[in-house]
Amino acid sequence: MAIGGQFPATVLNSRGPNPFGAKNMENRELFSEKVRQLREFIHKKAGNSLKMYADEVAVIALLERDERFIVLASLAYSFSKFHEKTYIEASKELDELIENVQFELAKASEALENDDEKEFSRIVFGCEAMVRDLSASLGRYIINLTFKSRLKAAAKMYSHGASLGVVCSLAKVDKDELSNYLGHTTVSDKYATMSVRERMGKVFAMLGG
Repeated sequence: MAIGGQFPATVLNSRGPNPFGAKNMENRELFSEKVRQLREFIHKKAGNSLKMYADEVAVIALLERDERFIVLASLAYSFSKFHEKTYIEASKELDELIENVQFELAKASEALENDDEKEFSRIVFGCEAMVRDLSASLGRYIINLTFKSRLKAAAKMYSHGASLGVVCSLAKVDKDELSNYLGHTTVSDKYATMSVRERMGKVFAMLGG
């Protein structure tokens, strides 16, 4: 994927096309809780909490195989970075973005209550697009912030033993881009020699298997 490109609203969920059905009520409830937490952290402008939330939700995305959790992680990390830039923190554009994203996330919660999976997906991907637009117009970032946020989510999943192929497919990032990103962290060194069996064992351990 090109840096700063559009992310297709593809839902990769191993549980089937309708994770909000009666058999998967816990999935809907998990989304509901994570949206509630995200709204709270955005409202409080809690940078550290947003970063920890992003890491947690990235792991959930791996376990659930659902890109929409990646989007929530991307939103959290992006807002945490916005608050690190004084000129963005003080801008009316960020205030407007927070108001708009909060409004949309409230609608996303309503969609969850109504079992409207399609509307929920449309809203959360739309929120990421709004953040991407502000990053492009105001951020002065070398690469688009939402793309970097997805790279960080992919790196987090990789650090928990998933393969490059799996995390790149789920986070919608390019393998070369992720490899380059990992090359500047300690994650790649830690997992460079891990076998597929060892990776899967680590993931199953997180599932309690």
